[in-house]
Amino acid sequence: ARLPGDIFERMYSEFHSSPSIRGPRATMVMRSLAWMVGSLAISFVALRYSVGPLFTSNIKAVFIPNTKGFTAAIPATVRNTLVGPPSSRRSSMLRKVERGRQASRNFRGESPFIARAAEPTSDIGVYGLGTMGQNLALNIASKDFKVSVHNRSPGKVEDTEQRAKLEGLEENLNAYRDMKDFVSSLKPPRRIVMLVKAGAPVDAAIDQFSEVLQPGDVLIDGGNEWYEKTDERAERLKQKQLKYIGMGISGGSDGARYGPSMMPGGDKDVYDHHIKPIVETIAAQVGDGACVTYIGPGGSGNYVKMVHNGIEYGDMQLIA
Repeated sequence: ARLPGDIFERMYSEFHSSPSIRGPRATMVMRSLAWMVGSLAISFVALRYSVGPLFTSNIKAVFIPNTKGFTAAIPATVRNTLVGPPSSRRSSMLRKVERGRQASRNFRGESPFIARAAEPTSDIGVYGLGTMGQNLALNIASKDFKVSVHNRSPGKVEDTEQRAKLEGLEENLNAYRDMKDFVSSLKPPRRIVMLVKAGAPVDAAIDQFSEVLQPGDVLIDGGNEWYEKTDERAERLKQKQLKYIGMGISGGSDGARYGPSMMPGGDKDVYDHHIKPIVETIAAQVGDGACVTYIGPGGSGNYVKMVHNGIEYGDMQLIA
């Protein structure tokens, strides 16, 4: 309901002109009303100057344009003191709206420096930025390849970009919070290394990527997957004309960062034309070449990695 602009003046006049409402009770009522109005004014000022960047843009959007409502009862001098003169209100409001939006982005874990895809520039993508994924991405970037990275949780994306900046690799590493932007940043045919937990997480990632990838694009599972699952996934993705490679990666976090041993299996033409130049460069280097070789079709790469792990764990057991 609209409060008349002269409400307080009328109440004061009636109070002094009518004997029936004068007395201790009426004085108490008027004092209570004065305290209430004063408290509201103080609260409004405190809100404006203490948490204004987050909230006052919304308060203004509701009350200030509505000159027939709440603010019609506030004298112009008071209104200008609270929200600024008319000439400065719009720019001030826009600045506070932007600060509020930035605070909201920070609360949701978004980063203002995370890239947005403009055109395909990256040679390969890495999805899954745990210890292995983050270090492998930095390894790729350090070998002068352009790499895009993405993770389900944005915190890992920001951590990877911060590490790239600390190591002077930010020119070769682009971080993306949105999966579509991540995929769009890759040169076709797109190559994506997935480093997520074996089993259901891999299937979930494949389902998501299969919706945005194009025929001829390549998915590479770099985890310790059961080799028969790799065969099944490769057959399933053939229906969408997507290529699938199972590639064991050994060496732990240090190996992933500075040079792992890799065991790729799947379509040999896909390996030779789309994967070999990159993996031979980022793999560990020994006297007779890179620690990577094509293993064979289907899930053979995952099978060899399984045998490799069995030998490794057996050695560690003997040492222990």
